[in-house]
Amino acid sequence: MQTRIRCIALRSVRTAGDKVLLSAWTDGGRTTFAMPSGKSREAQRRRALTIPLALFEGVADIRPDRDIVRIADVSPLPASVAVVGSTLHSMQAMFIADVLDRLLRRTAPDEHLTDFLFDSLAVFGELSGAALANFAIHFLTRLTYFFGIEPDTAGGRRGTYFDMREGRFCLSAPMHPDALEPAAARVMCLLLRLPLHRTGLLRLSNLARARALEEILKYYSIHLAPISDLTSLDILRTLFL
Repeated sequence: MQTRIRCIALRSVRTAGDKVLLSAWTDGGRTTFAMPSGKSREAQRRRALTIPLALFEGVADIRPDRDIVRIADVSPLPASVAVVGSTLHSMQAMFIADVLDRLLRRTAPDEHLTDFLFDSLAVFGELSGAALANFAIHFLTRLTYFFGIEPDTAGGRRGTYFDMREGRFCLSAPMHPDALEPAAARVMCLLLRLPLHRTGLLRLSNLARARALEEILKYYSIHLAPISDLTSLDILRTLFL
Protein backbone atom coordinates (compact mmCIF):
# COMPACT_ATOMS: atom_id res chain seq x y z
CA MET A 1 0.00 0.00 0.00
CA GLN A 2 1.46 3.35 -1.06
CA THR A 3 1.37 5.73 1.91
CA ARG A 4 2.73 9.24 2.39
CA ILE A 5 4.72 9.09 5.59
CA ARG A 6 6.64 11.46 7.91
CA CYS A 7 10.03 10.27 9.09
CA ILE A 8 12.86 11.10 11.49
CA ALA A 9 16.16 9.62 10.29
CA LEU A 10 18.08 7.72 12.96
CA ARG A 11 20.79 5.47 11.54
CA SER A 12 22.04 4.31 8.14
CA VAL A 13 23.88 1.06 7.39
CA ARG A 14 25.36 0.24 4.01
CA THR A 15 24.72 -3.34 2.88
CA ALA A 16 27.03 -5.60 0.88
CA GLY A 17 24.95 -4.84 -2.20
CA ASP A 18 23.86 -1.52 -3.61
CA LYS A 19 21.53 -0.53 -0.79
CA VAL A 20 21.53 1.58 2.36
CA LEU A 21 19.23 0.51 5.17
CA LEU A 22 17.88 3.57 6.97
CA SER A 23 16.28 3.21 10.40
CA ALA A 24 13.72 5.93 11.06
CA TRP A 25 10.90 6.79 13.41
CA THR A 26 7.62 7.38 11.60
CA ASP A 27 3.94 7.86 12.36
CA GLY A 28 3.76 4.06 12.36
CA GLY A 29 6.69 3.58 14.73
CA ARG A 30 10.20 2.41 13.95
CA THR A 31 10.65 1.56 10.27
CA THR A 32 13.58 0.39 8.12
CA PHE A 33 13.81 1.78 4.60
CA ALA A 34 15.84 0.43 1.68
CA MET A 35 17.53 3.22 -0.27
CA PRO A 36 20.05 3.27 -3.14
CA SER A 37 23.72 3.62 -2.17
CA GLY A 38 25.16 4.46 -5.58
CA LYS A 39 26.65 7.70 -6.89
CA SER A 40 23.68 8.80 -8.95
CA ARG A 41 22.32 12.27 -8.36
CA GLU A 42 19.11 10.87 -6.88
CA ALA A 43 20.96 8.53 -4.51
CA GLN A 44 23.17 11.37 -3.26
CA ARG A 45 20.16 13.66 -2.86
CA ARG A 46 18.34 11.08 -0.73
CA ARG A 47 21.35 10.53 1.50
CA ALA A 48 21.74 14.28 1.99
CA LEU A 49 18.09 14.57 3.03
CA THR A 50 18.25 11.63 5.45
CA ILE A 51 21.27 12.50 7.59
CA PRO A 52 20.89 11.72 11.33
CA LEU A 53 17.82 13.40 12.85
CA ALA A 54 16.67 14.83 9.51
CA LEU A 55 12.93 15.32 9.13
CA PHE A 56 11.61 14.14 5.79
CA GLU A 57 8.61 12.63 4.09
CA GLY A 58 8.09 10.25 1.22
CA VAL A 59 5.79 7.71 -0.33
CA ALA A 60 6.39 4.31 1.28
CA ASP A 61 5.29 0.90 0.09
CA ILE A 62 3.88 -0.39 3.39
CA ARG A 63 3.16 -4.12 3.49
CA PRO A 64 2.49 -6.16 6.65
CA ASP A 65 4.65 -9.05 5.44
CA ARG A 66 7.78 -6.92 4.88
CA ASP A 67 10.29 -5.72 7.47
CA ILE A 68 12.13 -3.49 5.00
CA VAL A 69 10.16 -0.80 3.18
CA ARG A 70 10.83 0.98 -0.08
CA ILE A 71 10.36 4.75 -0.13
CA ALA A 72 10.17 7.24 -3.01
CA ASP A 73 9.58 10.98 -3.55
CA VAL A 74 11.75 11.85 -0.54
CA SER A 75 11.59 15.54 0.42
CA PRO A 76 12.64 17.51 3.52
CA LEU A 77 10.16 18.73 6.09
CA PRO A 78 10.41 22.35 7.30
CA ALA A 79 13.34 23.12 9.67
CA SER A 80 15.01 19.75 9.02
CA VAL A 81 18.68 19.69 10.06
CA ALA A 82 19.37 18.48 6.53
CA VAL A 83 18.69 21.99 5.24
CA VAL A 84 19.83 24.02 8.28
CA GLY A 85 23.49 23.11 7.97
CA SER A 86 25.10 24.58 11.12
CA THR A 87 27.85 22.67 12.93
CA LEU A 88 26.16 22.90 16.32
CA HIS A 89 22.93 21.56 14.86
CA SER A 90 24.73 18.72 13.09
CA MET A 91 26.78 17.59 16.09
CA GLN A 92 23.82 17.59 18.45
CA ALA A 93 21.72 15.86 15.79
CA MET A 94 24.21 12.98 15.46
CA PHE A 95 24.20 12.47 19.22
CA ILE A 96 20.43 12.71 19.69
CA ALA A 97 19.84 10.36 16.74
CA ASP A 98 22.19 7.83 18.37
CA VAL A 99 20.30 8.07 21.66
CA LEU A 100 16.92 7.72 19.98
CA ASP A 101 18.16 4.81 17.91
CA ARG A 102 19.07 3.04 21.15
CA LEU A 103 15.90 3.96 23.06
CA LEU A 104 13.33 3.40 20.34
CA ARG A 105 14.40 -0.07 19.20
CA ARG A 106 11.62 -1.80 21.11
CA THR A 107 9.19 1.08 21.45
CA ALA A 108 5.68 0.57 20.11
CA PRO A 109 4.03 3.24 17.95
CA ASP A 110 2.84 6.07 20.17
CA GLU A 111 0.95 9.07 18.83
CA HIS A 112 1.94 11.38 21.71
CA LEU A 113 5.62 10.40 21.54
CA THR A 114 5.60 10.91 17.77
CA ASP A 115 4.05 14.37 18.09
CA PHE A 116 6.61 15.31 20.74
CA LEU A 117 9.51 14.17 18.56
CA PHE A 118 8.36 15.93 15.39
CA ASP A 119 7.33 19.13 17.19
CA SER A 120 10.58 19.34 19.20
CA LEU A 121 12.85 18.62 16.25
CA ALA A 122 11.06 21.15 14.05
CA VAL A 123 11.79 23.79 16.71
CA PHE A 124 15.37 22.49 17.03
CA GLY A 125 16.08 23.40 13.43
CA GLU A 126 15.16 27.03 14.13
CA LEU A 127 17.05 27.54 17.41
CA SER A 128 20.21 29.56 17.95
CA GLY A 129 22.35 30.83 20.82
CA ALA A 130 21.76 29.52 24.35
CA ALA A 131 18.50 27.81 23.34
CA LEU A 132 20.35 25.75 20.74
CA ALA A 133 23.24 24.94 23.11
CA ASN A 134 20.73 23.71 25.72
CA PHE A 135 18.59 21.70 23.31
CA ALA A 136 20.08 18.22 23.83
CA ILE A 137 19.87 18.33 27.61
CA HIS A 138 16.38 19.83 27.56
CA PHE A 139 15.10 17.38 24.96
CA LEU A 140 16.45 14.30 26.74
CA THR A 141 15.11 15.49 30.08
CA ARG A 142 11.60 16.00 28.71
CA LEU A 143 11.75 12.72 26.77
CA THR A 144 11.79 10.81 30.09
CA TYR A 145 8.01 11.28 30.30
CA PHE A 146 7.39 9.02 27.30
CA PHE A 147 9.39 6.17 28.82
CA GLY A 148 7.59 6.32 32.16
CA ILE A 149 10.61 7.61 34.10
CA GLU A 150 9.85 11.34 34.31
CA PRO A 151 11.18 12.73 37.62
CA ASP A 152 8.64 14.02 40.10
CA THR A 153 9.24 17.78 40.40
CA ALA A 154 6.79 18.28 43.28
CA GLY A 155 9.56 18.64 45.85
CA GLY A 156 12.00 20.43 43.56
CA ARG A 157 13.14 23.70 45.10
CA ARG A 158 16.39 25.39 46.04
CA GLY A 159 18.51 23.35 48.42
CA THR A 160 17.00 19.95 47.58
CA TYR A 161 18.85 16.89 46.32
CA PHE A 162 17.75 14.71 43.43
CA ASP A 163 17.55 10.96 44.07
CA MET A 164 18.25 9.42 40.66
CA ARG A 165 17.12 5.95 41.70
CA GLU A 166 13.75 7.14 42.99
CA GLY A 167 13.33 9.93 40.43
CA ARG A 168 12.38 12.54 43.02
CA PHE A 169 13.72 15.56 44.84
CA CYS A 170 14.38 15.30 48.56
CA LEU A 171 15.50 17.49 51.45
CA SER A 172 18.51 15.37 52.41
CA ALA A 173 21.03 13.31 50.47
CA PRO A 174 19.96 9.66 50.00
CA MET A 175 22.12 6.85 51.39
CA HIS A 176 23.55 5.86 48.00
CA PRO A 177 25.81 7.54 45.41
CA ASP A 178 23.22 8.01 42.64
CA ALA A 179 22.10 11.48 43.63
CA LEU A 180 22.59 15.09 42.53
CA GLU A 181 23.64 17.77 44.96
CA PRO A 182 21.46 20.91 45.20
CA ALA A 183 23.16 22.97 42.44
CA ALA A 184 22.93 20.17 39.86
CA ALA A 185 19.47 19.18 41.10
CA ARG A 186 18.30 22.74 40.50
CA VAL A 187 19.38 22.54 36.84
CA MET A 188 17.50 19.26 36.44
CA CYS A 189 14.36 20.76 37.94
CA LEU A 190 14.51 23.80 35.65
CA LEU A 191 14.99 21.62 32.57
CA LEU A 192 11.85 19.71 33.50
CA ARG A 193 9.78 22.83 34.07
CA LEU A 194 10.91 25.14 31.26
CA PRO A 195 9.06 24.80 27.94
CA LEU A 196 11.27 24.41 24.87
CA HIS A 197 10.71 27.95 23.62
CA ARG A 198 12.12 29.31 26.92
CA THR A 199 15.09 26.99 27.37
CA GLY A 200 17.43 29.77 26.27
CA LEU A 201 16.67 31.52 29.57
CA LEU A 202 18.70 28.84 31.36
CA ARG A 203 22.22 30.28 31.33
CA LEU A 204 24.78 27.54 31.82
CA SER A 205 28.54 27.41 31.46
CA ASN A 206 29.90 24.80 29.05
CA LEU A 207 31.11 22.79 32.05
CA ALA A 208 27.68 22.86 33.69
CA ARG A 209 26.03 21.86 30.41
CA ALA A 210 28.46 18.95 29.97
CA ARG A 211 27.79 17.81 33.52
CA ALA A 212 24.03 18.00 33.01
CA LEU A 213 24.37 15.85 29.91
CA GLU A 214 26.33 13.20 31.83
CA GLU A 215 23.74 13.20 34.61
CA ILE A 216 20.80 12.78 32.24
CA LEU A 217 22.49 9.87 30.47
CA LYS A 218 23.23 8.28 33.84
CA TYR A 219 19.56 8.64 34.77
CA TYR A 220 18.52 6.80 31.59
CA SER A 221 21.14 4.14 32.25
CA ILE A 222 19.81 3.55 35.77
CA HIS A 223 16.20 3.16 34.63
CA LEU A 224 16.35 1.83 31.06
CA ALA A 225 19.60 0.80 29.34
CA PRO A 226 23.19 2.07 29.21
CA ILE A 227 23.56 4.89 26.67
CA SER A 228 26.83 6.48 27.78
CA ASP A 229 29.01 4.50 25.34
CA LEU A 230 28.01 6.36 22.18
CA THR A 231 30.80 7.55 19.88
CA SER A 232 28.84 10.70 19.08
CA LEU A 233 28.88 11.62 22.78
CA ASP A 234 32.65 12.14 22.64
CA ILE A 235 32.16 14.43 19.65
CA LEU A 236 29.44 16.40 21.42
CA ARG A 237 31.62 16.82 24.52
CA THR A 238 34.08 18.86 22.43
CA LEU A 239 31.40 21.55 22.20
CA PHE A 240 30.96 21.74 25.95
CA LEU A 241 34.52 21.41 27.33
